[in-house]
Amino acid sequence: MIAFSTCWNSGRHTSGDEMLREIHALGFDLIELGHGIRISLMPGIQKMFDTGEVRISSLHNFCPLPVEITSASPDCYEFSAARKSERDRAVK
Repeated sequence: MIAFSTCWNSGRHTSGDEMLREIHALGFDLIELGHGIRISLMPGIQKMFDTGEVRISSLHNFCPLPVEITSASPDCYEFSAARKSERDRAVK
């Protein structure tokens, strides 16, 4: 099983379905949703998933990106953080 990650193209798209269609056009129907997925991309991603055009293999840490985080960051919150508030946010 080989999946293609949206880390490659999520930063340059404003539409989730267009982002996934670009990957699908390369011959991939199995997708990893990367940590740079913004909430605004989710409707298009959900549409492609619901119609069966793509399958999701995995979600990379924090997907979609928490709304208060302004740029892709795989470790924006750490489950092992010293501060309880950060640990709580990582779980939320």
